[in-house]
Order: sequence, then structure tokens, then C-alpha cells
Amino acid sequence: MAESPQGNPGAEQARLPDLFLKAVKAAIIGTDLSGIVNFWNPFAEELYGWSPEEVMGRNIMEITVSTETEEEARKYMASVLAGNSWAGEFQVRCKDAGFVSAFVTLALVKDDNGAAVGVVGVSQDTAELRRRKERCGGVKNSFERLPIRCPSCAGWRTAMAGFSGVTRGGTSTRERSRSKWRERARGRCTMQRCCR
Repeated sequence: MAESPQGNPGAEQARLPDLFLKAVKAAIIGTDLSGIVNFWNPFAEELYGWSPEEVMGRNIMEITVSTETEEEARKYMASVLAGNSWAGEFQVRCKDAGFVSAFVTLALVKDDNGAAVGVVGVSQDTAELRRRKERCGGVKNSFERLPIRCPSCAGWRTAMAGFSGVTRGGTSTRERSRSKWRERARGRCTMQRCCR
């Protein structure tokens, strides 16, 4: 087999998981079963303020957990070590002694034989999540107003009318869908009232 111009394809493939973890815009922190940090991705440094060199080999509880939330954090970790996962909003401590409200997910990491080998935590700043949601809401609202042409009658309607989750006049989306299929079967336009 010919070697790729970028080097050994097997080695490149083996590096992909590490590259993915370093590229994602969420703080990903790996610890052993006792809470000693053994992975700290670049976004963890951005969110928390500590470089990987400052946290490797230290216990996660002394880095990101305040004394006020330590008991709660220990409870979540004990649940994860028992085989459960945990997700929720949590006040995390940063290097500058400030706090950030983060959505945190914790999960047990198992090896190929099913033995527990560590814990992975994924954190996202909830303020950033809210900003993204607001931006997406603006895109959705713009799309809802986007006119599209009805193929049956060449009339116009807005793009999102009648889509899942939208209710109008007490009629559920599912009921409108059934009604539209019945009307299509009769050869009538279902996109706009103009050709009924």
C-alpha cells in the first residue's frame, strides 16, 4: 500500500480522536478515578484560565470546585463513579477566583473490557450557550418569514407554517398534517387557502 503524502495513514487515523478533542469548543477534562487531571483541552484553558501544565496531576476538586459547592460536587462524582452520568448547571471556579455558570456533563470512562478507568467532564459557559440560542432564534425567525411558492397553485406562503411544533387555532401539527394528506389525495392545494 502506498504511503499518503502526509505520512503514515494509520498514524494519522490514530491521532484523529485527540485532534477532535482539542478542536471542540467545549471544555473537556479527563481525570483518573481519584480525580487527578490527565486531560485538559484548549477550550478548558480558555474557560477556566489554567494552562494544561498548571492542572495536570492535580485533583479536579481543588481546581474548578469552590468550597461552597464542594459537597455537591463530591455527590455528583460519587454518582458518576457508581456508573451513572450527571448533567446540569454548576458554578465553576476559574483561575482568577471568579465563577462561571457552566452546563457540565460528567460520565464514567471504561476501557475495552468494561473496567472503569476515569471520568470525563464536558463544560460549556451557559452565557455563551444563551448567546448562541439568541442568534439561532434570529435565524429561525428570519426563515419563518421567508416566502416560498406553492407548487400546486403558484401562491406564496411562509416557510415554517405548518411545521412540527407549530400550533395555530388549537389545531395540532399532527392534525394539520393528516388533513393536508387527505386534501392532497383530493388534488387540492394544501399550502395556501388560495386554491381551495
